[in-house]
Amino acid sequence: MYWSPEQLYSIRAERGQLDQKTKLMLAIVSSTRINLQWYNAYLQVWEMWKANVMQSIQNAGHLSRYIAEINNQITATNRQAWEQQQASYDRISRRFSEYTRGVDTYHNPVTNQPIQLPGGYGRAWTNSLGEYIVSDSSSYNPNIGASTNWQSLQRVP
Repeated sequence: MYWSPEQLYSIRAERGQLDQKTKLMLAIVSSTRINLQWYNAYLQVWEMWKANVMQSIQNAGHLSRYIAEINNQITATNRQAWEQQQASYDRISRRFSEYTRGVDTYHNPVTNQPIQLPGGYGRAWTNSLGEYIVSDSSSYNPNIGASTNWQSLQRVP
């Protein structure tokens, strides 16, 4: 028995006569010729099937990449929300700590670092010598009549 798309046949005979009729049947089978129109259509269908399989593989790859991208976006969004929540908790904790210790945190432009000064004042200044002044008065300016340059400190939110 032989199976292929070009030649599709089998040999059969009545019980006990297969060996005797095999030569005749093989002569008939070997004399057949392929129908070129049929074979051409077969090859076209085969090529279409292969192209569809390849397209399915490409589509699966595109879908997989899309799902991964969406997953990355969701993960990034969740991470960002978590980080914002943690930053909020940090600010709340820092402010509570400042409140209980009676201090406020300012950004020092000279050292580019945070500094904690006595709390309850509206304004604060520093100079290049590392000295600080705090005041409640909005009209007070330590640079008036001073021999050093005082820089205003910004309160850390």
